[in-house]
Amino acid sequence: HIYSNMSGTDVASGEPTEWKKYDSYVLNVDPQQDDRATEIKLCSFSRPHMRAFHFSWLGFFIAFFIWFAIAPL
Repeated sequence: HIYSNMSGTDVASGEPTEWKKYDSYVLNVDPQQDDRATEIKLCSFSRPHMRAFHFSWLGFFIAFFIWFAIAPL
C-alpha cells in the first residue's frame, strides 16, 4: 500500500522518524530549525525566487529613475 508509512513512524522499530524534503542542500542549513538556511546568496540568479527578487528591485530602480528624470525637463 502506498500510504502505509505516511504517519511519520518507522514500522520496524516503532521510533518516530523525521521527514525531510531533500537529503542535501546547496546552502548551509540548520537541522535544529527544520533545515532553514543559515546564509543567503544574494548574487545568485540560479533559483527562480532570486531571479524574481533581482528583477523586481531592478524594475523598481528603473521606474524610479525614469519617473524622477522627467521633472528637470
